[in-house]
Amino acid sequence: MISLSASSLWRAEKCPASASLPRIQSLTAASERGRELHAEREINDPDGAEVAYAFDVVTGKARELGRNLNRNYPQTRRTEIVGTTDKVTVEVDRVIVRDYKSGFGFGVAAPRENVQLGFYAICAADVNSKSAARVELEFMDQDNRVIGTDLDALDLAAMRERIRAIWNATGGEQPRVVTGDHCTGCPCITRCPAHLTMAIAFHEGMWPDVMPTDGLTAEKLPQIWEHLKNAKRVVGLVEKTMRAIASQTPIALADGKVLGAHEVERTELDGMVTYQALRDLHGEDVARSAVSMETSKTALEEALKPIAAKGKRAAMVRSALAAIEAANGVVKKRRVIVEEFQPKE
Repeated sequence: MISLSASSLWRAEKCPASASLPRIQSLTAASERGRELHAEREINDPDGAEVAYAFDVVTGKARELGRNLNRNYPQTRRTEIVGTTDKVTVEVDRVIVRDYKSGFGFGVAAPRENVQLGFYAICAADVNSKSAARVELEFMDQDNRVIGTDLDALDLAAMRERIRAIWNATGGEQPRVVTGDHCTGCPCITRCPAHLTMAIAFHEGMWPDVMPTDGLTAEKLPQIWEHLKNAKRVVGLVEKTMRAIASQTPIALADGKVLGAHEVERTELDGMVTYQALRDLHGEDVARSAVSMETSKTALEEALKPIAAKGKRAAMVRSALAAIEAANGVVKKRRVIVEEFQPKE
């Protein structure tokens, strides 16, 4: 049975089998936070009613299912794909659809290529008898930054055909299984034949011996090198599988650590502010050696090294960073990665 929604179209386009494989839905801290941010954003927006649509891939017709349904869709036809856009504005000659995104936009395509936004656009345009649309993404964790683009009648027609092509690719007897970055967060990951085959083979030790037991010879070296390349390839594939699974369900490791989604923070320095701060503190030469068109904490440390007295460089770095931060020259960027980490008590 095909299970497609507006939000899963992008993954099904890359891996058609993801629309029909058995799936296990799981709640994560990130998804729960995303729901909370969506609810808060809609409460604060007087025109923030969610609009649910169904698009029939056979007839090419769209219909509105209701508003503020909280994804509790009514019965739909087998050939319909459903989806809910966060905000719709109807103007004289077009519709504007906006989708709210939390987190750091991992895997989110730009508006013109975004098939989820395209789905909302053709549905809203159909229902409201318009031939043009504007599609927008609003990133709630990035100070509500908005990016968007305009779609004309030809763009909407092309998007309609793209969605039909995705549907057709998922409906064959054996839809293609394709692994890649899109596997992260996929609810089919633990039932996916590609990932299961690799993980089980690795776990059960079905692994070719790379080094021969009877010694090395010049004739064997090329074969060993090929075995080594294959071993690296399989290890890399298994690692991607583990990271994709852990992105949804954290894995407790034997040493007390956890393999799972983990937010990390990176500090970046504003080049102009850093230059001015170092020039005021230590002179033009030091400032020029630390800053080109861009800089970093490492560059700052290297610039201070020649002029720092023994045992004083760390204090000078702290002083410089304080001056840069006071001038709003420190930018902290957060991102979520899947890695081993020690959970906080």
